[in-house]
Amino acid sequence: MADYIDNNLQSIRKSLADVVLPSVDPDDPLALEQMNLTIDYLGFLQQRMDFIADRARFDFDHYRQMAELLLDAGLAEADRATLSDELAHTEKLNVAIARPSEIRAISARLARVIDELVGRVQDAPEETRTRVERIVADASQAWIEMELSWYAPIAVDPDGPGVRPLKSFFPDQVLR
Repeated sequence: MADYIDNNLQSIRKSLADVVLPSVDPDDPLALEQMNLTIDYLGFLQQRMDFIADRARFDFDHYRQMAELLLDAGLAEADRATLSDELAHTEKLNVAIARPSEIRAISARLARVIDELVGRVQDAPEETRTRVERIVADASQAWIEMELSWYAPIAVDPDGPGVRPLKSFFPDQVLR
């Protein structure tokens, strides 16, 4: 059976724009704004749907690499053990064949552990705190750049300075 997701999304957007939007009370600017945002976001999803798995793998790699760097940051033994356990858990996932939802769930779990660790490290010795903050800041740069590229189609300034092409983050994927 053919995949009609793209056609269905386009039809939904058209129905919302041609049927629902005109029936929204023109005296309700919030409702009009929200309907337009919904239509635009559905178009954004339509543009990005081929890259959902790539995006999940990118985030997974980002958090896994950050966690690996944090292991050598002079953490308290309990934090180091927790991070090691989470990294061991990630090794069980075959990201090449896993569903994006599975990859996102593991990434979110690892991100939560890192977030909690960063909160606790505020009470650590200054040297450890500085190392952890530097690792997180440095590792976050590539993630921020990818986020700018990912959301460029719905950004205020999609061609703003420094926005890299999405394909540069997913080199194995061919963009349409």
